[in-house]
Amino acid sequence: MADLHKAETALAQAEGDRQLSEEKFQKVFRASPIPFSITTVKEGRFLDVNSAFERRYGYSREEVLGHTVHELRIWEDPADRVLMIEQLQRGGLIRNVITRLRTKSGEIKLTAYSADRIQFDGQSCILAVSEDLPEYNQEKVN
Repeated sequence: MADLHKAETALAQAEGDRQLSEEKFQKVFRASPIPFSITTVKEGRFLDVNSAFERRYGYSREEVLGHTVHELRIWEDPADRVLMIEQLQRGGLIRNVITRLRTKSGEIKLTAYSADRIQFDGQSCILAVSEDLPEYNQEKVN
């Protein structure tokens, strides 16, 4: 009986720790002034974006949720996403890779892109962060 009580206590503690961790993640995700997105690895389907993403790319959260990066033509060159997926699947991290992403208006933004794989709602996903590079010399980029 004592072992059962210990197991129940440990389980309750683990559940409390998980909830605290999820709350911290949500607060950072929502409050960040830097654009964050969560997309599925396989399809590139948007599961969540923060308000900084909405401001930067011109889409409302409702406009992107459920749609893919391909449908919205976010990547100027879709091959860039393919390379990023390959690197993540080999266990590598993406840190400050220079790429071009398209806004809703069609403007191409030069971006420092970072990403990592996460599990979200039971799916293999990509947590991505992107930052503008307005003063970067675009002539030096591939």
